[in-house]
Amino acid sequence: MKRLLALSIISAITLIAAYLMLTAPSLPEQTRISQSGENVVIDMTTRQWRFDVVGVSPSGSAKFSTNPPEGQHANTTITVRKGDTIILRIKSLDVPHGFALEEFGVNVFNPPGETVEVKFVASQTGSFTFFCTVFCGTGHPNHKGTLIVQS
Repeated sequence: MKRLLALSIISAITLIAAYLMLTAPSLPEQTRISQSGENVVIDMTTRQWRFDVVGVSPSGSAKFSTNPPEGQHANTTITVRKGDTIILRIKSLDVPHGFALEEFGVNVFNPPGETVEVKFVASQTGSFTFFCTVFCGTGHPNHKGTLIVQS
């Protein structure tokens, strides 16, 4: 009986995750990059096994793309200017996740259904990998993206 209940719960979670993957909004790539020293708010979602940018404020203050735009795995790239204060608001859509961007001292836990906020200054130029720090299934090793900080 307990095994049947566990299988039913796993099936329900799998169906919900599949629904969320198929119905998540996708936005066109932004074209303007922020001016140095701005506060840039980036709203993101995370789910097995991808990060998606769903909004940027002020509008057009950061460039972002997700390749491929649909599917399980994706490489999201976010481009900002050196000196910008970056505020990431990350919502987990399915299971527990983590978010780390080691070069900027970011490492947070993201419970399912909740939004966490992290804030840091893009103080150095370069290309930096952000990634999920909580095992979230078989695609976990590919659950990552890139932050590019331009001068």
